[in-house]
Amino acid sequence: MLLYLLSALFQNTPQPAYPPSPPAPPAPPAPPIYAGSSRIPHAMRQIDRFAVDVEILGAGAVLWSGPLRLASGQPASVRHDVREASSPGCDTSARGFWSSDQSSLSLSLSVLSAESVDDSVRVALRWGRPVPGACGEGSGSARAVELNQSVQLERGKWVVLNGDAGLVLRLRRR
Repeated sequence: MLLYLLSALFQNTPQPAYPPSPPAPPAPPAPPIYAGSSRIPHAMRQIDRFAVDVEILGAGAVLWSGPLRLASGQPASVRHDVREASSPGCDTSARGFWSSDQSSLSLSLSVLSAESVDDSVRVALRWGRPVPGACGEGSGSARAVELNQSVQLERGKWVVLNGDAGLVLRLRRR
C-alpha cells in the first residue's frame, strides 16, 4: 500500500520546468568560388556546349555532312565503315572468298582544354578507301589519308582543312 501511495504522490508532483534550448548557431558561409581559377573542379565549371556544322568531301563527293555537338571533356565523333563485294569486273577467283572492298571514315572533334579562351578544337580525321583498279593485286588493298590538327573555330566562320587525295574538311561553329 505504501508503494501505491508513493507512486500516486510522485505522479501528482509537478515536473520541473526546463528553460528552452538556445537557437542553433548559424551555418558557416560557403567558400568563395573564383571563375578565373584553374583549380575549380571540372564538375563545378559551367560547361559550354556548342554545335559544329561538318562537311567531309573526298574524291569530289560528299562523304559525310551534318552537325555535331561538343563541349569541354565531351568530344564528338562519327565513324562509318563499309565492307562490300569487290567492284564489278573484278575476277574474285584469284583473290579468294574473303576478297572485298573496304572503305572507312572516322572523325573526332574535341575541345583542347577547359581553360582555353581561343575556341581551339582538336581534329582527327581518317579516310580509307579501296585502291582503284586493284582487282588482281590481292585482297584488301586500300589507301588512307589522315588529318590531325588543332583549329580555332569562331562562331559563324567556316574553317577549311585540305588533305591529300582530295580530302576536304569544312567546319563552322554555330
